[in-house]
Amino acid sequence: MTFGLSDGALALKRNDDVIWSRSLNATPLSYIHMQKDGNLVVYGSGNNEDVLWHSNNSDNKVRSKVRLSTLVLSEDGIRVMSPNNLPTWAVKV
Repeated sequence: MTFGLSDGALALKRNDDVIWSRSLNATPLSYIHMQKDGNLVVYGSGNNEDVLWHSNNSDNKVRSKVRLSTLVLSEDGIRVMSPNNLPTWAVKV
């Protein structure tokens, strides 16, 4: 499994098969950052105000910014895990 920016999108892939993706119009200067507050963010071009996507993106879903969260990539998907080992964002395959 791989997770990253591919063809302008944030994508989770198994081999070359896209399992999940979000079109972002990302450029070669775009990057992914796991912030200390627990938010997984894709920035556009090195400018921290140029946010293309973030995991804490919906008020109507249970998404809380949790300090010291970790990003976990495994055979069953990807998730942001709180220090209490609870997922705050996930894509399961």
